[in-house]
Amino acid sequence: MQPPSSSTRYSLSFSHLDAVEHYKLSRPFKFHVLLASLATAVSGGLWLFIAFFTSQYPWFIYVATFFCITVSFHFYILVRPKEILQLHITWFVVINTMLFLTWLFQKGHEFTWFLYPIFGWGVLLALHYGIVAWRDDPHKWISVHTTIFVLVNLMCFFLYIDSGHGKPWFLYVFFGTGALLLIHFCAHYYPGNWFTLHLYLFADIQLLLFCVWAGRQGFPWFFFVLLGWGVLLAVHFKFSTPPQQLNPLDPEFGYPPPTPQPQQGYVGSLDQQSHGVQPGYPSSYSVQNLYPSTGPVMTESPNSSFTVDSH
Repeated sequence: MQPPSSSTRYSLSFSHLDAVEHYKLSRPFKFHVLLASLATAVSGGLWLFIAFFTSQYPWFIYVATFFCITVSFHFYILVRPKEILQLHITWFVVINTMLFLTWLFQKGHEFTWFLYPIFGWGVLLALHYGIVAWRDDPHKWISVHTTIFVLVNLMCFFLYIDSGHGKPWFLYVFFGTGALLLIHFCAHYYPGNWFTLHLYLFADIQLLLFCVWAGRQGFPWFFFVLLGWGVLLAVHFKFSTPPQQLNPLDPEFGYPPPTPQPQQGYVGSLDQQSHGVQPGYPSSYSVQNLYPSTGPVMTESPNSSFTVDSH
């Protein structure tokens, strides 16, 4: 059998079929898998036999969970290279599935306690993913922050539901953590645009203050904060500078600068010295020699405006 192609391996990143062929599993691991399968099958059959005579709690799920944990540790640490993130994801799925089945088969389903390990552990898993992905793409931290924001607020919402309602305190957490996410979002997508950050925080904090007032009623004091801060926001808008346009050719935008390739009969040149640009990061190009000597020539000036010159 021929080894799978690279495209197949990437498309089945979580499939173990390519790992079985590519890494040639050792005999101890095969014996471990066989032992785990037999122990899980025997415990499941024994539980099923006892269940015919008396009601029995499905205790075999703990045997299956134990062997899933040990086999995954053997596979991701000893057989394959040390893929800690994949092992973390596997344990997250296996253990939380076991907790869900425990909650499902117990008496009384009023309190959904199995959700809180999912949300809490999910935050740690998102941080682990961010640390690993940061090595390849630092921009993924905004996705990690968004995931943590969603998990934390879902946990607070279910805590509010299970605690018997009352004041909607989970909204305070939502708008408070939302302010931190907005700061991260604006710093990532609108660097240097302080008015956009000011506008987003204005809307977020005003909603938070309104929720605080709605929980107690009384004098509408939040209205004066709205008017006063609105005046400051209008002044900021009046004296704010236009947002800086991001250049797609800038490496900080996330794309590497293109390198012009001279073709036969043409000569390419980069106008870097006149604008103080570091080598390898051009901000303006001179394409005067990229076209034949006859006819108009189009050049790009430093302010990103194009001019046409005729010979």
